[in-house]
Amino acid sequence: MITLVGTVHLDPDGYPRLVLLLEKLRPALISVEVSGYALKFRRQNGERLAARLEGFRRPDGTLPEGLAAVEAQLQIPFEHRAAHDYARLNRAKLVCIGDSRRSQALLDILERELLATDNLVTLALRKDVPLSELVAREWARARREFEKGPLAGTDSARRLAAANRKMARRIRTLAAAGSNLVHVGGWEHLAGLSELLSDLAPQVALLSPETISWQGGEPP
Repeated sequence: MITLVGTVHLDPDGYPRLVLLLEKLRPALISVEVSGYALKFRRQNGERLAARLEGFRRPDGTLPEGLAAVEAQLQIPFEHRAAHDYARLNRAKLVCIGDSRRSQALLDILERELLATDNLVTLALRKDVPLSELVAREWARARREFEKGPLAGTDSARRLAAANRKMARRIRTLAAAGSNLVHVGGWEHLAGLSELLSDLAPQVALLSPETISWQGGEPP
């Protein structure tokens, strides 16, 4: 059986929900849309880069909303942490299938531009929406649109389709072993992956605050 789980990256409550779902699904194999490069970068550089934010902390220890979102991007994604902890406790196998080349490009921008001092000052002074509210808005969009893809012909549609094809090939290879497989990744990939893997009849779920939204019948 294959289950595709869609997440909103940086969801503050994503870790416990994903752990609970994995405990329910009991996969022997988990693939996660996180690249090896992204993990290595955060482990090697996360603490050093996070130190750039320390001077902006308020007396209560919190950061301005815009900088709190930046800090969250420097942490190991909850998707990997939850999958890793489940796999360790249940002797399951965890495979990272994110695109390291794309991760390197995005993280280079994060370090050079997003974490530049002048940009941090701008973010600290700007009144931004709290991360929790941004995530809530993204979940609202996910519930409306996760069965669709972006408008055909756009650059975002082409990038998403290319990423989906690459991930679908990896997932198909992993599924050939016949294990109970769960794939965890951004919700925007669900429509494309479920179509590309339709012959394998995957279950599809959103890891939303209502706990889980299912397609393809009742959850196991």
